[in-house]
Amino acid sequence: MRFLFVRRRRVGVPVDLNQDHVVGVVVVLDHVEPQDTGFAKGGPGVDERRSQEVRGPPRPDPDMNMNDKHGQILPHHAAGARTTPIGRAQQCAPHGRRGPYHGRMAEPRWLSAEEMRAWQAFLAAAALLDRRLDQQLKEDAGLSHPQYEILVRLAAAPGGELRMTDLAGALYTSKSGLTYQITQLERAGLVRRASSPADVRGVVAVLTDPGRQRLAQAAPGHVAAVRTLLIDVLTGQQLAAMADGLGEVARRLVAADD
Repeated sequence: MRFLFVRRRRVGVPVDLNQDHVVGVVVVLDHVEPQDTGFAKGGPGVDERRSQEVRGPPRPDPDMNMNDKHGQILPHHAAGARTTPIGRAQQCAPHGRRGPYHGRMAEPRWLSAEEMRAWQAFLAAAALLDRRLDQQLKEDAGLSHPQYEILVRLAAAPGGELRMTDLAGALYTSKSGLTYQITQLERAGLVRRASSPADVRGVVAVLTDPGRQRLAQAAPGHVAAVRTLLIDVLTGQQLAAMADGLGEVARRLVAADD
């Protein structure tokens, strides 16, 4: 942010020229204190440099782009200018960093109304289901949804134990996120950590007897909630389509991470 200090009768007047309400400044003065000592020098080009300094960098025209009813940022053609659609990823991506979608954003394929309807429905259903299931588990068994899934994976593993890295992969979570949940379960006596018999540097999570009992207590209510909130709401054809479609999405994402 730059400031122009105007002295008149020994009174300093700071002017913030980057505020939207400041359109221009006309001042009658008997002295200007420049920001850069180079501006105090005369000669060709000084006035132009001072003018550029006062005006600041050009700002994007807010009317060049507008949101459509689906929340996408589309080009505004009312001005008659040729513009390129600006996506959120383009606006937020740091300079010099190119992600896997860099080349695709040059000419984005905007979602149609039907595609946007499917995407928004998925986001809403996933968030609401996770919240309701988490609430049900906490009320009935004193477990969060991630903690319940940890107990399920451990109960299904041979000997009731899994390496922490394998458990994180099975839950599609980070190692740090898993460590936090395991710590909570360990404090409750439902899980314990031990050295891996195959690798002294590895750590395994082991399901305890109280952990098995808590899982047996939580499972019936959880299954009933899943059935009520999701399974019984859909037809057999819808369930098959959901399993096939989301299964393919998960398969591709896992393959991309390998």
